Amino acid sequence: MRQQGIIKGALLSSPTLEKAKEMGYRELLNLADIKFRYPGTSLGTTDSFIRNRPQTLNRFLKATLEGIKYAKANPEFTIQVLGKYTRTADTKLLASAFRTYVVGYIRNVPTIDSGEIQAVLEEVSARNPKAKGADPKQFYDPAPMELLAKEGFIKQLYPADTKRPG
Repeated sequence: MRQQGIIKGALLSSPTLEKAKEMGYRELLNLADIKFRYPGTSLGTTDSFIRNRPQTLNRFLKATLEGIKYAKANPEFTIQVLGKYTRTADTKLLASAFRTYVVGYIRNVPTIDSGEIQAVLEEVSARNPKAKGADPKQFYDPAPMELLAKEGFIKQLYPADTKRPG
């Protein structure tokens, strides 16, 4: 739309961002570069599932963590998979998406904290007053991921790290 002078700024994601750059748009800020933490994509379940299916949850979390490690360690494979599911063969765009999402946004151990939940509650409170003053801790349970750390699973995945990988 630049040609028509309609768009002055936009929030774009990869691979759309790469196309916009090719058209002459400038990137003002990249949230991955500033390590902005916001739960834009998250996994959720119910308290009853956590209570009643702990083995299933444990296996799911282990598989997720192993998948993240594999995706980051095997960029060619990951880019091929991204191409398959985005139905694009443009390697430049796919490499950009890999850097942006897989390397930039996906943490080795994808956790969430009260500050991130609070940011969401503040945003939601503009549309839903019930969110104002809500306790962020009621919206997440760190115990399942903490159990994996306590069991040594995370250290097994990332043995060289002395602190929890980000």
